[in-house]
Amino acid sequence: MATILSLPNELLIDIFSYVASDVRKSHVTATLSPVCKIFHRVIQSSGIDVMYTPLRGIDRMQRFLDLVQDRELSQKRVYSLLLVVAGIEDEDTTEDTLALSMFETILSTIDASRLHTLFIYVPFAKDETPVLQLSVPLHALTDLHLSGLLAVSPAGHPPHTPNLERVQLLRLYRLPPEAKDFPRFIHNLAPRLTQLKLSMLSPPESLMHRISQFDDSVTRNVLHAKALYHKFPTSLRQIVASFTYQRGDAITLMHLIFRAREEAPAVEVTTSREGQLDHIPGSDEEDGVEAARIDGFALEWKSVSSGEESS
Repeated sequence: MATILSLPNELLIDIFSYVASDVRKSHVTATLSPVCKIFHRVIQSSGIDVMYTPLRGIDRMQRFLDLVQDRELSQKRVYSLLLVVAGIEDEDTTEDTLALSMFETILSTIDASRLHTLFIYVPFAKDETPVLQLSVPLHALTDLHLSGLLAVSPAGHPPHTPNLERVQLLRLYRLPPEAKDFPRFIHNLAPRLTQLKLSMLSPPESLMHRISQFDDSVTRNVLHAKALYHKFPTSLRQIVASFTYQRGDAITLMHLIFRAREEAPAVEVTTSREGQLDHIPGSDEEDGVEAARIDGFALEWKSVSSGEESS
């Protein structure tokens, strides 16, 4: 009597790849791989075990590198990747430079030619937002979520992420020099961007003006030169932003205008409060919700990786 073990490896790979793509359930290495030696061999030899990879903690990232370092390129193809360095974990009380170096090494080591989803989380940096230098082109990348950091292509090169459609840049404490002209920075990162989500501490007034110009050009269909001067990608259709204001900051009237609109606007702006997941603590505040925020970030990765729309 024929059994699943009698199927050719090609069919097993198709079946196991389908199972692995549903990351909302347990990882394929915890569900199918332990069933028998044949399953384990097929999953590992085909690289199915790393197609959808969540890595939480520097130690796990290093173990992942040790696993794939000597594999053939076809055995380390990654479609979706979650990288989390959390300040609440003892092993992750590390310098930003070490974490960024680890991220760059991982992206350089894997086969990223089909990487469509990338999520990266780092602890709060209350001096300068760290910037990840994208070490390899990521032409298949369509969804990028960065929490606590930014990413740039090497200077003098075409964008390494030319097909990004949806970008979330979360928990930006202070814009680094590379992003002072924020709309231009976004344009260089994702020239075909359609949706942008931000959470930021005390956004500069210049950025608020650019967002207002963007709103004029999209929501109100204003096509004059001043409105088009927002410098965001022309493909962009929506900005969703949550801003945290410190004591003494002036909250612009623009917030009230954006929040009062009933129709689906091109710009949605809210202000966050202490205790909310998108709240950015000031220099004298503790971050009391990091564990919940990381769990939410990981759940969002699972949803996007499974083909669901980002929240």
